[in-house]
Amino acid sequence: MRMDANGNVGIGTTLPSMLLDVGGTAWLRGAPLGQSGVYVKNDGNVGIGSTNPVALLDVFGGGAFGMGAEVAPSIAFRTNLNTGMWSSATNIINFSINGAEAMRMDANGNMGIGTLAPVGRLAVRGAGTGTGISFRTMDSTNADTFAILDNGNVGIGTSTPVGLFQVGAALNPSLFVTSAGNVGMGTTNPANKLQIVATSTPLADMVNISNAGFGVTTSGVSAIQISYVGGEAAIEASSIRSDIRPEPPMEALGMPFGWLEMAPLPESA
Repeated sequence: MRMDANGNVGIGTTLPSMLLDVGGTAWLRGAPLGQSGVYVKNDGNVGIGSTNPVALLDVFGGGAFGMGAEVAPSIAFRTNLNTGMWSSATNIINFSINGAEAMRMDANGNMGIGTLAPVGRLAVRGAGTGTGISFRTMDSTNADTFAILDNGNVGIGTSTPVGLFQVGAALNPSLFVTSAGNVGMGTTNPANKLQIVATSTPLADMVNISNAGFGVTTSGVSAIQISYVGGEAAIEASSIRSDIRPEPPMEALGMPFGWLEMAPLPESA
């Protein structure tokens, strides 16, 4: 050990550059003598409560930080001091990004993103009331599986639902529900309570309701079937069939079908 003309003390070094300059390992032990304290290894790692620190700072045991604030989190990053974790009140953990709170967990264990008062296990507040995405999930190929927009629209298989509820892509959705309660299949613009637009050719079996509740006992036989085969639309029931045939004069008036003919089906053998 030496002390130079400036009053600097060197231990393990002949050229101390500060009041205490230790070359090698240093150990500041607590009382009674022998308890851990602060341990500085010669590789620069510092241990608190540990004499074998394996990182630049290795703390063994409990630790405490100040409460911090939204713009100055208690636990932050060296080059980004306004991003990190802090506590706004007892039993609340807050997370800030760029000096603004982004997420918190309250005393009940509820997590809030974009909200200061989460009322469920996970509460997400959107950034507006439009088509921004509040919540979204994707599969391993980044294909959309589920999404909720700021305006409340819900999409399955799409992140851009244009109606209250939409299953599938916008052009030919499997199921679409408007804010008025109209339901569309194969269309995003149902004009009625239920509108089905077939997208395949031939347009067979657009609606098929089988067996239970219609007195049909033969397995696989439809109770009600709406189909489009051979240029004619047909509605079939267990004992009645109705054929709907196009009528040009009626079509000219904007009506989809001309006349309705109903006749008993042939008795099964």
